[in-house]
Amino acid sequence: MEKIQGSPKKRPGRKPAAPEPPYPVKPVVIQRIDKPRTFVNHSYRDFSQVPPEDTDKIPTDIESMTFSQKLFTLLNEPEAPRYIAWNSHGRSFRVIVPKLLEQSMLLQKYFGHNRYSSFLRQLTNYGFKHITKGIDRNSYYHETFLQGRFHLLKYMPEIKDVRRQIADPDNEPDFYEISKRFPVSLPSETSNEAAVTVASANVLPVATFLPVKTEVTEEPPLKRARLSIDNPTVSASLVMPHRPSAVSMALAMSRPRPQMLPQEARLQMLRLLHQQEQRRELILTSLLLRRRHQSHMR
Repeated sequence: MEKIQGSPKKRPGRKPAAPEPPYPVKPVVIQRIDKPRTFVNHSYRDFSQVPPEDTDKIPTDIESMTFSQKLFTLLNEPEAPRYIAWNSHGRSFRVIVPKLLEQSMLLQKYFGHNRYSSFLRQLTNYGFKHITKGIDRNSYYHETFLQGRFHLLKYMPEIKDVRRQIADPDNEPDFYEISKRFPVSLPSETSNEAAVTVASANVLPVATFLPVKTEVTEEPPLKRARLSIDNPTVSASLVMPHRPSAVSMALAMSRPRPQMLPQEARLQMLRLLHQQEQRRELILTSLLLRRRHQSHMR
């Protein structure tokens, strides 16, 4: 008896790409990268010339905003440049000090949590890409997320669960060269003041802040006394061996450069590091005193 074979099952393939919306002005293709899906795709189009439309609607409260709209509004908060700010070209932003951003309650206000790791995961799911080298290192960008261009957020694709991808630093866009051809016009001082008022009232602003220009003054290094066994009250931080060079280099690379920090944020970071150092010294001093006490008891 012959077996009746049914039609072979088709393996599910990739979903077809969603059709592009009708742009009032077609964005200019800057670069198109063709690489496997395991790599970050740094293809980039310039949307700075796409104008707003009369049908654009502006949300009036945080609850009705999307993630990108909340992030856009967060960057307009008066205290935001201390923790998170636009880069000078207006095409990407950077987090100044992640720990201070968690303590600032800005994440709690707009996203309902204070976890920096969750914030980064949301950025990845919404298509934001990470810059890993150059002046904009550790910045994030999206081709439709431009300073002073709220109307472009409607072109941002829907949320998707993105897997971890391999960085592709050789194909990362150079926003300084792109801005020479297509500069992102920054808002005026009048529109900045309006943006501050709107952001404080939880209403979406139309403009964003200008870059903060502050002069950073170098502070002299802290002087420490040498530790001796006869003088256990002296700082015990010198007892610990030095960190391996690889760890020290990783810590130095992960911290933002001083010349890129606003002065207030830099001072807060120094205070935080000083408090951690004092706590560490107290622990080490207590351990040293305990060892001396045990040696005398013997």
